[in-house]
Amino acid sequence: MSYLQAFYSSASFPGMLPMSKQKYRGIVNDFLNLDVVRFNEVITKFPFINENFIYGDTQPAIVVSMSPLVISAYSDELDAVLFLKFPEKLGLSYNLRRGMRLTAANTYPSSKTVAKDIFPGQNYNGNFKDFTPMIHLFFSYDDERALALTSHFGEDVWAYVERLTTEREGKRCKPRDGFYYLMPEKKKFSIF
Repeated sequence: MSYLQAFYSSASFPGMLPMSKQKYRGIVNDFLNLDVVRFNEVITKFPFINENFIYGDTQPAIVVSMSPLVISAYSDELDAVLFLKFPEKLGLSYNLRRGMRLTAANTYPSSKTVAKDIFPGQNYNGNFKDFTPMIHLFFSYDDERALALTSHFGEDVWAYVERLTTEREGKRCKPRDGFYYLMPEKKKFSIF
């Protein structure tokens, strides 16, 4: 699976928010459960992941539930939300609550068909078949700035994302692992 480097794409609203190396390492240490070889592989991905995080397309995300911790991330390119499941401990450490507004840095992997867990909406432009949302708050070196990105979107956008999220909840689709894009290539394909 190859990813379009966000730096070379034309994100409508890049967050321009660098990752915290400490947070990145903490997530890899605490939540990915990797052997030494795979751990080193993921740690060395930091520059690539950070570039995508900085230049990725900032889009709305909403906390769907706390137990399990599920976040709905939106992509205007696909006019769809994607549900991501994270460790509950992460939600507690950030004092998240149901309905809380967040943002994600979206990048778009190359793919020939639309991912099975994405249901494109009427405004789908057909340019991409999948998207990879990285929640700003979980990686950013500046939590306040990460939360401030939510003010970029008007109430009409938030209402629309909330509606798509409610519709998605009704479909009872299994959420993706929230950190699937950090997994070594071998494991990445087993999530669907």
